[in-house]
Amino acid sequence: YIGMRIPKSVNELTLNKYIRLEQIKAQKFELGIDRSIKLASFITGLSISDLEALPIIKLEKLLIKVNRLADSQPTLKIKRTIWVNKKRYTACKDEHHFNTNQYTALKHLEANSKFNIHKMLSIIYLPHPLFKKAKFSPNDITTIAYEFYNKATVGQVYGTLFFYSNRFEIQNIISQLSLIQSQMEIEN
Repeated sequence: YIGMRIPKSVNELTLNKYIRLEQIKAQKFELGIDRSIKLASFITGLSISDLEALPIIKLEKLLIKVNRLADSQPTLKIKRTIWVNKKRYTACKDEHHFNTNQYTALKHLEANSKFNIHKMLSIIYLPHPLFKKAKFSPNDITTIAYEFYNKATVGQVYGTLFFYSNRFEIQNIISQLSLIQSQMEIEN
């Protein structure tokens, strides 16, 4: 632990660490200290027995930092262009620029969105080669999702994911109202 840097915010975590952090937070623990120790073990890479062997003052300081990290909120800043693993990715301008494949894939992943963040982002952010238009390819989802999972930080992408989640929720409501209105017109 000595000399180890603990991130101050979840924005500094990669998506795979953030997803794992959320999984640990979702677990049920008898005591709050058990949750804190498990989080500290995950963040530092130290075993639980190594953590318990630390002097109480150092352990207390570590647990304060880890709990502050776990309780921090991701930034909601929207970043249209990001660089992940030295590759440029551009987010679609809005939901009207999605094709049917993208929309269907996102709707499928939305059910368990907290643990599919990287897959959803691989649909929203498209590889953007220089001097060419970014295009969606279903074959690239797995490769891009893997890169996002291991290299993209929460601070880079969370705001954009939040933005599109809200937009799709509104789109669903509008679609349902439109269907109801159409059905009523047909019946009359």
